[in-house]
Amino acid sequence: MSRIIDSGLEELSVTLHKMGELAYRIVLSAISECIQNRQAYNEVRKMADALVLMADNIEDKAFELIARFQPVASDLRTIKSYMKIAYDFVRFGRYALDN
Repeated sequence: MSRIIDSGLEELSVTLHKMGELAYRIVLSAISECIQNRQAYNEVRKMADALVLMADNIEDKAFELIARFQPVASDLRTIKSYMKIAYDFVRFGRYALDN
């Protein structure tokens, strides 16, 4: 039997997965920029901005889940982990820009 909060947690998980793929592409673009001596700053900048927006959406959704469903401790730990992972993906984007 699934709980009401599970669909929200699944939504966060899917968004995190997309963020991970985007973070991978950002790092790959930044590395190829260095190795191949090509200009990819604008491309990396757009992807980094997209990561920031996605992280903001995750944070908003996480707080909504907390406020609406009063999750149990295990769900709170999951939500906290998702928020930390989202922030770390944003850092990947920032680091790729600083390349």
